[in-house]
Amino acid sequence: MMNQKINILLKIIGLIPVILILLWALLKNKLLFQVFILLFLGCTVVRMGELLCLLFEKEKGAYLFHRIFEFIFLSFWFFFLIVVDYISIQNKEITLILFSLIFWVAGILLARKLLSKK
Repeated sequence: MMNQKINILLKIIGLIPVILILLWALLKNKLLFQVFILLFLGCTVVRMGELLCLLFEKEKGAYLFHRIFEFIFLSFWFFFLIVVDYISIQNKEITLILFSLIFWVAGILLARKLLSKK
């Protein structure tokens, strides 16, 4: 049990520099990249919340944070696909749009799985 708590604490400590770098990057980039960074930062902060709940043995809180993480990750996934497809349409890159269809299907299946969880 103590070894597991040490592992969780090490993961929390490892997230701190990631959060700081993302906050710095948020200030240094333009709007489109800021949205990507905000979604990534959201995933990171929510993951830290989940780990803190696990550290203090709050299983319900950890589950709630994990569910929030899943939805933020899906938002990141679909936002990325929308941007890639939009840029591909502007540049008339049909091949990239066709390639992205695989990831649309995977994202939809993942969303369906996550939404059907109880």
